[in-house]
Amino acid sequence: MTLLTYLRVVYKNLLWLLLFPVLTALLVVFLTRNIKREYASSSSLYTGAASGYNLASPLEARMDYLSVNNAFDNMIAVIKSRETVTEVNLRLMAQHLSMKAPNQAVLSREIFDKLNHTFPDTLIQQCRKLADKEIVYNYLLPYAMSNESNLINNILRGDHPYYSIMGFNHALTVTRKSSSDMIEMIFKSEDPGISKMALDILTRVFIDQYRNIKGDETTNVASYFEQQLEAAQASLNDAENRLKDFMVQNRIINYYEQSKFVAETKENIDIEINELSMSLAAAKASLAAIEVKMGQKSEILNNNTQLLQIRDEIARMRVKLSRTEIYGTKDAPADSLRSAIKKLEDQYKQLALQFYNNTYTLESTPQQDLLRSWLDKVLEVADVEGRMKVYQERKLDFNVEYDKFAPWGSTLARLEREVRVTEEQYLSVLHGLNQAKLQKQNLKFSNNLTVVDHAYLPLQPEKSKRMMLVMLGFMGTLFTLLAYLAAKEFFDNSLRTPKRAIEETGLDLLGALPFMPDKPGPVDVESVHVSMIEQCLSNLILETENSPTYKRILVCSNLKREGKTWFSSHMQNRLNEVGRKTLIMVPNIQAEESVKEIKGDYFIYEVRDNFIDTENLIQLGLTEKQRDQYDFIFIELPEQSVYPAPIHLIGLVELCVRVVNSGRVWTPSDINLVQIFEKAKPKKHLLLLNAVPVDSLEGLVGTIPRRRSRIRQMAHDWLSQSLTPSRLKTL
Repeated sequence: MTLLTYLRVVYKNLLWLLLFPVLTALLVVFLTRNIKREYASSSSLYTGAASGYNLASPLEARMDYLSVNNAFDNMIAVIKSRETVTEVNLRLMAQHLSMKAPNQAVLSREIFDKLNHTFPDTLIQQCRKLADKEIVYNYLLPYAMSNESNLINNILRGDHPYYSIMGFNHALTVTRKSSSDMIEMIFKSEDPGISKMALDILTRVFIDQYRNIKGDETTNVASYFEQQLEAAQASLNDAENRLKDFMVQNRIINYYEQSKFVAETKENIDIEINELSMSLAAAKASLAAIEVKMGQKSEILNNNTQLLQIRDEIARMRVKLSRTEIYGTKDAPADSLRSAIKKLEDQYKQLALQFYNNTYTLESTPQQDLLRSWLDKVLEVADVEGRMKVYQERKLDFNVEYDKFAPWGSTLARLEREVRVTEEQYLSVLHGLNQAKLQKQNLKFSNNLTVVDHAYLPLQPEKSKRMMLVMLGFMGTLFTLLAYLAAKEFFDNSLRTPKRAIEETGLDLLGALPFMPDKPGPVDVESVHVSMIEQCLSNLILETENSPTYKRILVCSNLKREGKTWFSSHMQNRLNEVGRKTLIMVPNIQAEESVKEIKGDYFIYEVRDNFIDTENLIQLGLTEKQRDQYDFIFIELPEQSVYPAPIHLIGLVELCVRVVNSGRVWTPSDINLVQIFEKAKPKKHLLLLNAVPVDSLEGLVGTIPRRRSRIRQMAHDWLSQSLTPSRLKTL
């Protein structure tokens, strides 16, 4: 479909394209005759959500635009929420119902007088008795909160323009001002006072609602952390008490230092015992060597009772001294013990020398030295054995300490770990509590929503939308019709044009005849018709010029009333005019209608049961003499969809012309009928497209002759040139 074609379609339907939009516009004018003028009031709130300063501002490196947008979305959602709007509606009702006289700043007289249309007189009188709007609000609140159906509930959930939730939200517009921290609220109603008061009430209710929501969030979080902190404190105290009881019970001050001291002391004791063992072994070896030299004298001295008693006392005193030195006991001072031991040692030596002198005669000085050496070694052995005994006891004590300290380590580590874990939990909860309190305080500062522009009382109504609605109705109908015409033309599957008919049928074109209107119009259809008849005549003669004296032309169609007789009669008239005598043979089944259109000679033949076997014109009743009188014989066949075609005659005639009406769709059944016809092997099978819209014949006859103004002629010439394929390639 080209632009020129579409413009022609528009021009043909110009009357409807003007009539329907005008009717629609008139209908809109009628429907909006009682439209009410609206008064709009606005209010602006500063939120501080984007650029406001709060306690967290110094910690924030950059602005989170997603969070800011989310905050504004939340605020707008709270403003338009059911709870907020319900409270605003109830307070607006309470204010109106408590009024005893109209007030232009709150409610105009016109709306005040119509209150009884919405509320019963008993409710109005009851509310006016209560007088105070807050009392009236509390009086209406239970009805609004009730789940049962009642007047207030029905109004809130109905379609009232400003008392219902739906109507209020429809009249309310809430937006963020560009990318600022401001929220703008606009309310429209038929009364200026309602517009102002609705915004005033909405502003107060929203600020309270938003603060409560944010406050409840932080309060709940802080309460949770306080409960968790108490539990963490109790767990920490319990763990610390278990650790303290364990350390007190086991007399532990610093386990790690004490265990280190025990280990070091035990190591020193082991070293000391090793050294004493070596000293004792050396002393005993020396003593044994001396006793060997002394012989039986040493045994006599060792068996002396008095000497044994003194030596045992010395050993006992040595042990006591060692204990004093090692343990640091205060039972006896070390110096006193040393003095006592010295005296006993001197006494032991003196007694031993005296006993030895009384028993044996000293032969020489070396014997005395040997005796003294023996005495020294005996005392040395006693001293080392005493110290060894004490250190052995000390080692046993430390083994006991080791046995106690070994399990204490794991137990103490477990208790300390419990304390550390519970302490970390406590500190984590404490940090969360501090953050919650900080956030609570931060929200307290940041939730200080400020009214920048208070709602005002509008003095002038909004511009009427009536003219815009009328224009929308007119333009909407016009564009709908234009779209309908374009879609109809685009999706029209009828043959319409000769080019499309050739593509759909697969037949070569003999010619096309225009649709002839009943009344003359701006288009000279008759001249187009004459031109197309001439083209058909030329093609007809050219296609049959090599045929015998009489030329048989078979005229067929798939359906009835396709225009066979119309074509045949016009061809007959023109052929007769050029000196070629022509006969039209029509079947008896449609002769009554056909002969009315024929002005020349015609012959009615009978369609018998064996019509399919017809081989020549003689079998149709035409004599040879009659046949030879004519140059052209048009044989019209009945519609092929109902009657069989004479298959033998099809292959004998000089030309077969299939007449098709351009206004119909070429269906699969048509394709099948043509295929059956082609099986009869006609010599030539051409298409005649009938009743073609005259504009669709421009490709065959050139410019359609019509009455055009100079401007229309110029536009036609320009469109015709600019939309040619060669021209389109250069654009």
